[in-house]
Amino acid sequence: MNRRYYIRITPDYDILYDDMKGCSYSAYGDEVYNSEPSLGPMFRFAVPGIEEWLKRYEDATDFAETTTYPDFDWKSWHWEGLQFAKYIRERLPLCYDLYYNSPYEDKSGTLDDEILVDDTIDQRISSLGKYSSFMGKACSREDNVKIEIENKDDKLHITLSIRSLTATFDVLTDDVKILKQWLENIAKGVNTSECYLFGDKNLFFFPQKIGIHPEMGTLWVMSRCNSELSAYVNRQEFVKAFYSILFTKLGLCHNTSASTAAGNFLQL
Repeated sequence: MNRRYYIRITPDYDILYDDMKGCSYSAYGDEVYNSEPSLGPMFRFAVPGIEEWLKRYEDATDFAETTTYPDFDWKSWHWEGLQFAKYIRERLPLCYDLYYNSPYEDKSGTLDDEILVDDTIDQRISSLGKYSSFMGKACSREDNVKIEIENKDDKLHITLSIRSLTATFDVLTDDVKILKQWLENIAKGVNTSECYLFGDKNLFFFPQKIGIHPEMGTLWVMSRCNSELSAYVNRQEFVKAFYSILFTKLGLCHNTSASTAAGNFLQL
């Protein structure tokens, strides 16, 4: 008889799933993996959006009191969670079973048992509805990038920072049009990654649908082969903030307001 392996989705604080030994794994980087051969065939893949999904529950939960906000929509949250589970099951080696459990804090009774994720999972998902009430709401995982710009002689000195990470680069005034084009491509959701060289820095932006959030993306500032800053941002808000500072504070937009110009960029 062939041996069955399994992983168990068991949401908790900074925990997404357990392995067969009961060791817990976070959702960091949207990765699901097994790197221990004694627990089954090794695998590693990304589940875009699952870290944001887990964080939404974490943000709504007081783990000391083991309670979640009374208005937290468990039905919608499980509707999304089971679709993530289906996505994971489709990518696991065939000798694995996958189980899905409600968090301890869920007293709603939405799911009253542990679910074996198998060919009946679509029926379980359908029983929870057709959409999530979290759609259209702000993403729970979003970095606030601080943007500072100084006008120095014939160049702009730009600083991007998030928490303790800071990246700086200079853009010649004559090259501002390159920066404008980069921002416009981000706002339009250009699918291919874009890279522009400013001094010794490369700027990358990757539009990325995360779970139910198509408006997000990842920003990278690279110096040669080293990452100086990475951030997960709302691409529209990032462009609007950058554009507003660039053109309003420096007075580079004479014929129209920065907010109007930014709005034109964001006609997606």
